Amino acid sequence: MSEFYAVILADSYDNQFNHLTNNIPKSLFPFVDDLIIEHQINWLSKNEIDQIIVLYRNEKIAEYFNNRRRPGRKTQKIQLINILDSKSSGDALRELYSHGIIQQDFLLLFGDVITNISLKEVINKYHDQRKEDKMNILLMVVHQGIQQYDEERYLYVLESDDKLFQLTDLQQKQIIINKKHITLTKGMPCKYVIRSNLIESGIYICNRDVLKSFQEYFMFAEIKEDFIKYMTTTSDIQEEKIHLYISPKIQVSQRIFHAQSYHNACLKYLSRFFFPYCPQQQYYVDFFKYFAGRVDQKSKISDQCFIGQNTDVKQKVTITKSIIGKNCKLGIGCEIINSILWDNIEVDDNIIIKDSIIASGCKIKNSIQSQIVTIENQKNVKQLLSFQKYDDNAFQSENSDQESDSHELHQKKPKENDDQGLKEDMIDIVANCKTVSQVKEAITNVDTIKVNSNIAFENIVIAFMAAFLDTLQPDVDSLKNAYALWEEFIIRFVSETEVVCYIKSIETFCRQNQQYHLNQFLQLSYKHQILSEQVIINYQNQMATIEDDQFAKDFVQSSQQFKEYLENIILEQEQQQNQEGDGEYEYEYVYE
Repeated sequence: MSEFYAVILADSYDNQFNHLTNNIPKSLFPFVDDLIIEHQINWLSKNEIDQIIVLYRNEKIAEYFNNRRRPGRKTQKIQLINILDSKSSGDALRELYSHGIIQQDFLLLFGDVITNISLKEVINKYHDQRKEDKMNILLMVVHQGIQQYDEERYLYVLESDDKLFQLTDLQQKQIIINKKHITLTKGMPCKYVIRSNLIESGIYICNRDVLKSFQEYFMFAEIKEDFIKYMTTTSDIQEEKIHLYISPKIQVSQRIFHAQSYHNACLKYLSRFFFPYCPQQQYYVDFFKYFAGRVDQKSKISDQCFIGQNTDVKQKVTITKSIIGKNCKLGIGCEIINSILWDNIEVDDNIIIKDSIIASGCKIKNSIQSQIVTIENQKNVKQLLSFQKYDDNAFQSENSDQESDSHELHQKKPKENDDQGLKEDMIDIVANCKTVSQVKEAITNVDTIKVNSNIAFENIVIAFMAAFLDTLQPDVDSLKNAYALWEEFIIRFVSETEVVCYIKSIETFCRQNQQYHLNQFLQLSYKHQILSEQVIINYQNQMATIEDDQFAKDFVQSSQQFKEYLENIILEQEQQQNQEGDGEYEYEYVYE
């Protein structure tokens, strides 16, 4: 692969890390024992790719590579291209095309990717597809897993040989996956595999024609959101094909979108999740603990922690699932919880730092929580969503319970305490969300909690509904506004298995507050596609069987007209299906 180029988009074009990326590009963020871009260069080297092009906007990248010294590392040819005027990754690729360097196939890598995916099989598959059909211009690398973050929520419609037929952003609700019938936007009848358990890796194998397409279509700003969607939905260019490479489950990739994914990726790395790429063995002290600094014996360090070289940890310090950089000083009695501290940081005695990122050179004199702190904004820090409040051990090993008491931070909390904490947080979330964008942030936060802590959807629905219903006013307009605001959140967490606890929460609320009407809630739930026709009818029929219950009797009577309306909708759908006939599309639906 010596002639194979890797192109790294070293700058990000989002605003998730503005307090940090204003000065330091994301690719230069510390990642446990090295920088993100050094992990990428190491991965490329081990996959026998020695020619690297780095596209950069921030001069810090040029400064870093001009001063870069890596003794013992394999020699690589690294070429820097300045793209200062670019406002998107599309602009960056257009600038690359104008230089005329790329004359063959190349690998495109986003600058926020940590991965252990083996490239040999990926590139071989791409070359085989090109031999078979020269119109195969791009291979998108994905891996299998839970779509944890909003940025990962896409539905992939595949044809044979993993050809991408359609890519749908589930955030935009272009498709509703809990419905019986899925509408495909184009194409002839064939067998499809519809998958929502695939996660983009941030790695693409591209033909040079991809760069040419970005040059010709200046409206392309992003490769996935614009280029791939355009290529898979525009009928006049269907001859150009895009395929997926679905990596084996032991090979994974993590993009660092925001603070939560940054912290989780670090914990996965410490847990050897990206094996064989993991912390250097000379740092290893105990299971998933890596100490290169000086740690007092009276301090308590949990698993999934890293302490960098020349860092001094005084006595009675508690560190939980945190990464401490080089040359730091932690004062007596400090607590560092779910946080990332970069290099050259001083923390005073008895300071608590929780769910935070502290940039290099800061001096912390006051306790902080859920913040990004830089030298420039130490007095005006930015609030963050909490990382993972309910995660006692997100990547616990089978042997981790054998750890000595001297390194164990705390015992697993009782379940009822977790439930109480979830309820309290839901109250805060509902109270603080006034706009749709804030609700989207709440979805990300709750999703992180759910995945890391293995909390059942049912518990989330119950806790949310208690907080949600408590904020309502009995007038119809208040109900309509509340459902319009929280529609996406409720749809995300109320699936077919959670509808019972969702309806029961509303029923209990209406029984206790008779100024509210259960029928209005059901109508709004139907309007916002939370409940289907059949679910509501089944519930109405069930309520009709209850004897000696005035509430149930009044509900059945008041909802009779709505029930008839739903029954007519179902009848019309059945008639339409009979007229259209079955089997227009044959597909297999894979959803995890």
